[in-house]
Amino acid sequence: MRINNQRSDFLHKLSRMYVNEYDIICVEYLDVKGLIEIGNSKGTHRNIHDATWSKFMFMLLYKAQRAGRKLTSVDPT
Repeated sequence: MRINNQRSDFLHKLSRMYVNEYDIICVEYLDVKGLIEIGNSKGTHRNIHDATWSKFMFMLLYKAQRAGRKLTSVDPT
């Protein structure tokens, strides 16, 4: 539980920093399922799952909307 709290705290601080620093935030759409399938080692799979991409994106979107910032998604191609 403690690691989960530390991760959430880090994501909150990071998303707040982006919203405070930038008026327009561009994020690249990541195919997380594709990244997991491509990964060759168990460590890679675990690191991708631990990153909690969707939670970070939700925090960033919510905070950007509340602060009147623009958040855009960019296609990786």
